[in-house]
Amino acid sequence: MNEFCSSIVKDATVKDIPDILRLYYGRAITWAQNEYVTEVLYKIVKNDPRDAAKNIIANIRILQEEEAEECFGNIPMILFI
Repeated sequence: MNEFCSSIVKDATVKDIPDILRLYYGRAITWAQNEYVTEVLYKIVKNDPRDAAKNIIANIRILQEEEAEECFGNIPMILFI
């Protein structure tokens, strides 16, 4: 996950948010697996806060679909830092 997120972090945009949310994994073996996903989302929010926040909120159900409800706590951290 680290390598993949490192490869997309520079080019990721608001339109990529739904796909990035699908990368969260509720049963991650280590915290780092989801931390890298959070870093990519944070970068997107930093570059385009208004549209990114709207897109994340509009697609939050993806976490339920992916059985990654444990990752809901990462979202406020991304949006309000």
